[in-house]
Amino acid sequence: MNYQVLLPLIKRLEENNIPYALGGSGLLHYLGLIDVVNDWDIVVECPKHLLFSIINEYDFTEQESGDYPFASQYRISIESLKIDFIGYFALYSDDTIINLPVHSMGKWDIINVSSPELWYVAYYLMNRKSKANIILKYLNSSKEKLNINLIEELIKIHGLNEDIKRELNLLIG
Repeated sequence: MNYQVLLPLIKRLEENNIPYALGGSGLLHYLGLIDVVNDWDIVVECPKHLLFSIINEYDFTEQESGDYPFASQYRISIESLKIDFIGYFALYSDDTIINLPVHSMGKWDIINVSSPELWYVAYYLMNRKSKANIILKYLNSSKEKLNINLIEELIKIHGLNEDIKRELNLLIG
C-alpha cells in the first residue's frame, strides 16, 4: 500500500491543528520492520465532530472502538483507503484505562510518525506480543534513537502493567 493516499488527509489534519501520528503497521513499515501494510492507523486527539468535518468528502463509517482491551473514544474508517482514525487512543491494563498520547518520533514525507516506545506499550496491552517483541528488539538495537523522556513518562503511568514497566526500565538501563 502506498502511503501517499494519506497525504490529502494529513494536510487537512495539519490545517486544522489536530494532533495526530501514524502508528500500527504503518509505523512498523516506516521503521523497516515489516514489508506489507494492510491498513493505516492514525491516532488523533480531537472531538469526533471535528474529524467528521475534515473527512466529509470521503465515504466513512464509525466502527466500534473495540472490545477489551480497546478503550479509545472512537474509531472512524475510510474503507476505500484502508484508513482507521483512532480518537484519543486508549487501552486497558487489567481494569485501568491507559490513555496513550499522540507522540511523534519524526516525519515520513509530511506525515507525523508515532514513537515506537508508545507502540511497544500499545501492542503489549493489545496482547499482540509478536509485534510488541518486534518493536522491543528494534528499540534494544537502536538505543541511540530512544526517547528517554517518553519512556520515563510511560513508566510513570498509573496502572501500567509491571512487565511493561520492567522492559521499559531495561531499555534505559
